[in-house]
Amino acid sequence: MSPRVLVVDDSPIIRDLLRLTLEDAGFEVAEAEDGKAAIAALKRQQPHLIICDLSMPELDGIGVLDIVRSDPRYASVPVLMLTVESQPEASAAAKAHGAQAFMRKPCSARDLVSTVVGLCKRHGIALPTPRQIPA
Repeated sequence: MSPRVLVVDDSPIIRDLLRLTLEDAGFEVAEAEDGKAAIAALKRQQPHLIICDLSMPELDGIGVLDIVRSDPRYASVPVLMLTVESQPEASAAAKAHGAQAFMRKPCSARDLVSTVVGLCKRHGIALPTPRQIPA
């Protein structure tokens, strides 16, 4: 069984890029178009890891983090925050609310997969068998 990753981003293009990259690396990917959809997706099938955009309408990434960290069912799920924000305060806020990693968009496929694999290793999540190595 491949590790499940929930990708949360309001941009369909970004979700597609993340999904394709992660699937090529052997991960199973579910998608949510905003924070509210992410919370609903959590209830359907718990992911091993969450990748979440920081800035979204309805419920932003910090709101998602707060809900995830306050629920014992999801509190230990690692969260990687992605954002176009360049301010150091954005990274500090995400980490203060419980994100284990923070990356700026755009990021390379290799950096994304490397970060996700690192989070999996640190949290005892079995690694998938890659289908191809991202360029």
